Amino acid sequence: RAAWKNELSDPAIFEKYLTHPFNNINAENLERNLYCLNCEEIRFKNEKGTIFIARGSGEMILPAKIGVLIKGGKSRVTERP
Repeated sequence: RAAWKNELSDPAIFEKYLTHPFNNINAENLERNLYCLNCEEIRFKNEKGTIFIARGSGEMILPAKIGVLIKGGKSRVTERP
């Protein structure tokens, strides 16, 4: 089961990323890595609605079929190896 970690393993991954007012990450049929830095709200969603809300900085393995709406801060999604 995926778990949100309230810290980043490497904050330097955001050096070239800009802060955005909102970032919508659509649900996909594969796991991905999610990284967030100084975000006001990180809303995890499935087809039924919101399942979890986090704030601040952190990372997790984003499960398949879960989307995310991020308010403020910086965010990044990468494919898993």
